[in-house]
Amino acid sequence: MPLSRCCFIKTPLLSFLNDFLVFIKFCLPFSLLFLLPKTRRKQLAISYLIICLYWFFSIYSLSLLIILSILSFYLLMLSFFDADYFLLPNTLTYWLIFLGLLCNYTAYGLVSFEYAFYGFLGGTGLFYGIYLWGYFICQKCILGFGDVKLFGAIGAWCGFEKLPYILLLGSFLGLSVYFAVLITIKDHIKKVAFGSCLSFSTLMVLGCYFSS
Repeated sequence: MPLSRCCFIKTPLLSFLNDFLVFIKFCLPFSLLFLLPKTRRKQLAISYLIICLYWFFSIYSLSLLIILSILSFYLLMLSFFDADYFLLPNTLTYWLIFLGLLCNYTAYGLVSFEYAFYGFLGGTGLFYGIYLWGYFICQKCILGFGDVKLFGAIGAWCGFEKLPYILLLGSFLGLSVYFAVLITIKDHIKKVAFGSCLSFSTLMVLGCYFSS
C-alpha cells in the first residue's frame, strides 16, 4: 500500500478515535471523580459501598438492584459536588434525566413511564417556578438552576407521587444542616447545598419504600 494512501486511512481513523474518547469522557461521570479531592473520593467510595450493601440485603431482584445502584452512584456524585463546590454538573444531571426516563420506559423501571414523565415535568416546573419567583420578586437566585434539573431528574426516576415526600424530607435535612452549623460553629451560613439534601432524601425515601 502506498504511504500516502496509508496516511489517508490512518488519519480519519485516529480522528474518529479521538472524537470518540472525547465523547466518552464527556458523557461518563467517572472523569468527574478526579475533580474531587482524594479524601472525598474515598468517602464517596465508602458511602457508595454501604448503600449498595443495603440494597443487596433489602432487594431480591437483580434488575432492581442494578437500577438502584446506578441511581445511587449519580446521586452520591451530585451530593458531593454540591457539598464541596455548590455545583451540580450538567453531565450528571442531564444523564440522570435521560437514564431515568429510559429506565422507566422499560419493564424494569421503578415506576411507569407515564408517572416518570409527569414526575419530570412536575419536578422541573415546580422548581423552575420557584427559581423565577426568586429572580423577579427578590431580585436574586434563591434556588440554583442545577437544583431545578436535579429535581426534574428525581421525578423522572421516582415519579410524581414520591416528589412531595422527597421535597419535605430534603427541606428538613437542609434546615437540620443549617441549625447544626449554627449551634456548633455559631455562624450563620449564607446557603445550604440543597442538592445534597435532595439526593440523600431521595435515597432515604426509596430505601423506606423498597424495604417495607
